[in-house]
Amino acid sequence: MSGTGSRGPGERSGEGAGSTPFRDRPSSPGGSSEQRSSGISWLPRLLLMMVGALAAFAVAEILVRATGTAPEVGVLQRGRFRLAENPRRVYEPVPGVVHRGEDLAFYDYRGAANRLGYRDRDHPRRAVAGTWRIAVVGDSVAAGWGVEDTADAFPARLETELRARGVAAEVLNFAVSGYNTRQQVETVKDVALEFDPDLVLVAFCHNDHQPPEPLIVEGLRAQAQGRVAVRPGRADRLLLASALYRLVRFGTARDGGADVEELLPLGAGDPTGGEVAAALGELAELAAEEGFRVALAVFPIFRNLERHPFGGRQRRVVALGTELGFATVDLLPVFQRCAAQADGPVALDRFHPTAAGHRCAAEALAESLAPLASESDGGRQRGSARETAGPRPQ
Repeated sequence: MSGTGSRGPGERSGEGAGSTPFRDRPSSPGGSSEQRSSGISWLPRLLLMMVGALAAFAVAEILVRATGTAPEVGVLQRGRFRLAENPRRVYEPVPGVVHRGEDLAFYDYRGAANRLGYRDRDHPRRAVAGTWRIAVVGDSVAAGWGVEDTADAFPARLETELRARGVAAEVLNFAVSGYNTRQQVETVKDVALEFDPDLVLVAFCHNDHQPPEPLIVEGLRAQAQGRVAVRPGRADRLLLASALYRLVRFGTARDGGADVEELLPLGAGDPTGGEVAAALGELAELAAEEGFRVALAVFPIFRNLERHPFGGRQRRVVALGTELGFATVDLLPVFQRCAAQADGPVALDRFHPTAAGHRCAAEALAESLAPLASESDGGRQRGSARETAGPRPQ
């Protein structure tokens, strides 16, 4: 029964028909005390949940460690070498290793590597304006195996010789012992290009068609011994320190880990030289895309330099470099002259020059390469363009 004296739902006494219902009126700016308390009541619950999760993680970590079910995981490393992030490089140098001992096995030389692991000083990513930058790639020859002082290896001497000829040169050495031509070209892609070289100098040795150095590969394989091997890019030191993470990520024993023989293959090599030609062909294409030049220094086999029974092999590599448009330097006649004039030997063995041999190579290379400096378009411009375009796709 309705009447003029009755109140509709939500109406207060004394309010007329046109009054706003109470539930539809806006609340005060501060809200009620109940609303304010409910707005912050989630915070202690969240903190409690976080503490509980951390406690559960700690208990699980202790249990996994106590039972020993988590596998040992790590980057394979021995001396100056470790498993490479790029599988085509197989192994790579370890940054910043310092070795002072007498035994050079897996160390190659005494002293400190730079922050990237190479036998060289540290270089800034961007060169000083007006500098002609050369990136050297190669194997133990360019790395100065058997030469006590880094300054006596030909890459360092090349910089000195070029500067003596009035060229504001900076030479960066990215050579790694045991690398073949494929690994050298991959080093250009992975590392050297980040420094915007004007010239990439490939130091070719006549064993560069062979597989990665077996002694280094086998030495790294021996470090596995039941551990799960991971590449540096996958090895987060903080995460790998957790036994629980290793168990979840890799399972028990070796489950989930790549086979060490797959990570560190022992290839058969390519005696035909086809892989050398293919790798250098890729380098030529990369040079055209990125705007740098390539030089090829062909070192001879140091056996009977006067007659040199390996002349045919030497000529084929020189012809390949010329065909690809590289500034190619045949070092056989250079070493023949040096050997005839030097007071001592120019080589330590079939492949490695002495300090005197490195000096001969540096002088000849400086004489041949200096004219290229005036033709350079400036690597700094390439670097600016690449920074604008973003990182290079992998």
